[in-house]
Amino acid sequence: ERLVMVEKQKLSGLEIQKIYELLPGEKLLLMTTKPSAQERFSFIGCKPRAKLWAKNKKVWLNGELIADKSPFPQLDKWQQEQTKVWMEKSREEKTIMPFFMGGVMGFLGYEAYQYVEDIEPHPVDDGNLPDAYFFLFDGFIAYDHMDDCFYFGLAAQTYNEWVAYHKEIKALLVLSQSHRGEIREKPYSISSSLSSEFLPMSPLLYQKAIADIKERIALGYTYQVNFSYQFKGRRSVSPLSVFKQLAQAAPANQAALLEAQDFAIISASPERLFSVREGLIHSRPIKGTRRQGKTAAETEQFIF
Repeated sequence: ERLVMVEKQKLSGLEIQKIYELLPGEKLLLMTTKPSAQERFSFIGCKPRAKLWAKNKKVWLNGELIADKSPFPQLDKWQQEQTKVWMEKSREEKTIMPFFMGGVMGFLGYEAYQYVEDIEPHPVDDGNLPDAYFFLFDGFIAYDHMDDCFYFGLAAQTYNEWVAYHKEIKALLVLSQSHRGEIREKPYSISSSLSSEFLPMSPLLYQKAIADIKERIALGYTYQVNFSYQFKGRRSVSPLSVFKQLAQAAPANQAALLEAQDFAIISASPERLFSVREGLIHSRPIKGTRRQGKTAAETEQFIF
């Protein structure tokens, strides 16, 4: 059993990115860049209790190879446990609590399809990143964009653990406010970090690739292709600096930054594959969709 403690504080003008920057260790930031009634909270996951990752149908839990051939059974177990703990706390609170369904946060790569379909993975240059990577965080920090306040929470084993976390957060807030407005790095330019060998492909190669995709669709090998290619470069810069630039250049409803021990993932996409609110799944994909009609009946004709 875990002791769930949550504290709410009004800290006007303090950015959640500043708190994230000063937090030590592995962590994850999920930030709302376009706040709304449905997207009112930004989150930080911290104090990881456990870590799960998968690669080529092998699964590791806290660095130990386990018998499971898929990460999903362990993730499902974690989510059920954490949802029960945090939802009970939400019901106890009289104020609006963040929509936080537990401390399971991470990412699934495209190659994670091999864990749900019987399809062998294709060799890709993925930088040796995991197919799936998840933390079980005991601590969280949430910022309510609508109410301009912070929530600090911890699923602690003992009350003393909560006291220690509370002191750590207090000290971190003092440090965050003292550094408010400081620029700790020079502005980062993605284009300046790219070497000539990794610049965008030529128009001729692009046209050839598109023609090849169309031919494969016509032959029935596939019905949809997400055509993309990599940019590579070397630069000594923090992932948070790149994240800030990306979130500013391409504002999305949700932007994410995951910093693990050996890599970082930065994401800012306008596409929402799905979200769950009040027991309903909402999907807002971009690729493969049709336009909306002027009426519900017209929209139904487009879909069916």
